[in-house]
Amino acid sequence: MLRFADVLSSTPADVPDDLYGALLQLVGEAGIVELASAIAWENYRARFNRAFNVEAEGFCLLPPPTFRGPRPSDDANRRGTT
Repeated sequence: MLRFADVLSSTPADVPDDLYGALLQLVGEAGIVELASAIAWENYRARFNRAFNVEAEGFCLLPPPTFRGPRPSDDANRRGTT
């Protein structure tokens, strides 16, 4: 399921036949539809929020993530900042 989420969150979102087959065995066709819908909805919200620089509202305070590789500048990923 996580691989499916990764694939659907990529561009282009090409789902390999072996992944589809494994999901079909695991959750059935209705389950794949539900998963794809939930993943697409979260991607929509994330991209919409990014377009308008919507910040988290602090409902769930988490420690900052630990990055192990190079991290792109936050400013480069935000619209309307210099």
